[in-house]
Amino acid sequence: MGYQNDSKFEVEVKKIGQRAQSLLCNAVSKLENLESRFSANNSANIRAIIILAVSIFFVMYFFNYFTPLAADDFNYHFIYWDHCTPDTRITGIKDIVSSMTYHYYEINGRVLLHGILEVFTFIGKPFFNVVNSLMYVILSFLIYKHCIGLRKSKHNLLLYLAINVMLWLFVQRWGQTTVWMTGSVNYLWGSVFRLTALLPFRLYADYEGNHKNHWYLMALMLVGGAIAGATNENTGAAMIGMMSLFIIYYRVHLKKIPLWSITGLIGAVGGYAFMVLAPSNFNRANVWSEIGNTFSQRVVNIPGNSILVLAAPAALYVVLAYLLYHSGKGDRSYKISTSFIYGTADLIKPTRTGKMV
Repeated sequence: MGYQNDSKFEVEVKKIGQRAQSLLCNAVSKLENLESRFSANNSANIRAIIILAVSIFFVMYFFNYFTPLAADDFNYHFIYWDHCTPDTRITGIKDIVSSMTYHYYEINGRVLLHGILEVFTFIGKPFFNVVNSLMYVILSFLIYKHCIGLRKSKHNLLLYLAINVMLWLFVQRWGQTTVWMTGSVNYLWGSVFRLTALLPFRLYADYEGNHKNHWYLMALMLVGGAIAGATNENTGAAMIGMMSLFIIYYRVHLKKIPLWSITGLIGAVGGYAFMVLAPSNFNRANVWSEIGNTFSQRVVNIPGNSILVLAAPAALYVVLAYLLYHSGKGDRSYKISTSFIYGTADLIKPTRTGKMV
C-alpha cells in the first residue's frame, strides 16, 4: 500500500481519498448502467420523464402555495394612474388596459408581462399558483426539447433530471424568479415565451425533409415572435441574435430558409422595438443623466464590465468547443454550429446578476 513511511495523518487522508474515489466510480458506473437500461427502452424513458414532471409540478405548487404576496405584487393590484388615488383597485380588463397605458409612458415598456401580472392580481393568487407551477414544468420541457431536437426515438431521463437539477442549483435568486409572483411572470414566463418562439428554429436545424411555407405558420411566428420580443430588454435582444444565427446556419448548411423564420424574426424585432422605444425608457434615461450616469459613460462602461463578467465564461466555452470538436465524429460541424448559437447568445446577453434568462 505504500503507507509504511507515512504519518498516521497521511495514511488516513489517503484512505479517505481512496474511499471517495471508489464511491465516485461506483456512482458513475450505476448511472451508466441506469442510462443504458433506459436507452434500451425508450417507452420507460418517456414514462419516467412524465412521472418526474408531475412530481416537479406538485413540488412547485407547494412552493408557490407558501410564497406570499410581497413588494411589487401589491402595487400591481392598483391602477397605474397619476391622477388616481393610491387605493384604486383593478376591477376588470378596462382597468388593466388603462394601467398599462400609463405604465408604458411612465414606468417601462414591458407592458405585456406586467399586464399578465395584473390579470392574476385580479383573478387571485390560488389560480396563479397552479398556472405558475405548470409554467415551470413547461420551461423544463422546452429546455429539454431544445437539447434533443427532433431525435424522437432517443428520450433521456437523466438529461431531463439534470436540467431540473441545474435549474435548482444555478438559477441565482431562484425564489424571486420562479415563485414570487412579479418575478416569475417577468423572468420565468418571459423565458417560456422566448424559448417557445425559438423552438421552431431549433427543430428545423434537424429537419431533413421538404419544407412547405404555410401562411398560418408564417402568421403564427409573426405574432409569437412579437410577443417573445416584447418580454425583456436583455434576453429579447439575445433571442433576436439567436434567430439571426439560426437563419445563417440554414444558409451555411444549404438548407432552404423558411419564410416563417423571416416573419418570426420580423415579429421579434417589432416586439422588441415596441418595448425599448417606450417613452418611459427615455424619461428614465434623462433621470440617469441627471445623477451622473450619462449615455457616454454607459458606452464606456459597458465594454469594460462585459470583459470582466464574460471573460471566464467565454474562455470556458472556447475550451469546451475545442474538446467537442475533437471528440465529435461525423456530425461535429452540426454540434459546433448549434452549440455556438446557444453559447454566443448567453455570452452577449447583458443581463443583471441573478435573473433567469
